[in-house]
Amino acid sequence: MQNKILIWVFFIVYACGCTPEIDKDLVSAAGIGDVSKVNFLIQRGADVDAYAIDGWTPLTAAASGGYLDVVKILLEANADVNAREDGGNTAIFWAAYYGHTEIVKTLILYGANVIKKTKKGQLPLDIAIEKGHEEIVEILRKASVR
Repeated sequence: MQNKILIWVFFIVYACGCTPEIDKDLVSAAGIGDVSKVNFLIQRGADVDAYAIDGWTPLTAAASGGYLDVVKILLEANADVNAREDGGNTAIFWAAYYGHTEIVKTLILYGANVIKKTKKGQLPLDIAIEKGHEEIVEILRKASVR
């Protein structure tokens, strides 16, 4: 009888998509900009703030990859805009690092903390200056004065 119960639990968990891998899959899908898979996984109950084995969240993965549509989907699903990956960097740090201007703007609209320093003591503004992303520098300067 116990085996039958376990089989049914196994079947239900996999049928609804609520597998232990679902959160890791969301980070992977976000990191490659797969909008349909991100939507599917969120609908199946994936945790939008989950950490993958490598320490990335779906939002940090999408922001660093430049996937604006995925960033918006995650934020609409209430992803923590200020969550840090294991290295201590937030999504806005990665967007500033890679020069993803529209993502920086979107993250600010959703309440990203532009004065939150990394573990190394850097601000998103510092990295935008270092990388020469002038438009992002101006956006972050304006946002930090608010």
